Amino acid sequence: MTRTAGNRCKRTGRRAYRPSLDALECREAPGALGLGPVAMNSAPMDDVHLHKINAHGQGEITSYNMATGQVTTSGMIDNGLLRGTTQFSAQFIDAQGDYVGSTTIVTNQGTVALTDVGVLRPNGTFTDNATITGGTGRFDGATGSLVFEGHELADGVHFIDDSITGSIYLDQ
Repeated sequence: MTRTAGNRCKRTGRRAYRPSLDALECREAPGALGLGPVAMNSAPMDDVHLHKINAHGQGEITSYNMATGQVTTSGMIDNGLLRGTTQFSAQFIDAQGDYVGSTTIVTNQGTVALTDVGVLRPNGTFTDNATITGGTGRFDGATGSLVFEGHELADGVHFIDDSITGSIYLDQ
């Protein structure tokens, strides 16, 4: 097999046939029990609308009640499918910085609802494990999980989401 201009493969003077991804997903294969063809899909049905998330963000603490441990923030996700604004509300549950809360992400395609469990460490770094519980618009029925990792800035008010990673499954 040799390569020619345009990266086409040649085999004895003929162009190699490269089926499209759609053609591969819709092909039929013989059934395992010999009962006729069975439609094949190259990805499990649940993965058809899987979106990997790899984003960054920033925000600020909008309120904090030291007596109750209640905190709220607002922020922005800078890039990707979830680009938009964030609203976060949490309750610190112990002196080690552990918290539980919820986040709403508002994009131009709808909202995403999350439940959060995380920790704010004494050095100002945090890790937040969020479970996607649904949404509106394009995100109606969404599921999945995200991990927010970041740090507070020296002013104690602003923070950076150094990484927002995970997966979101969409019904549409």
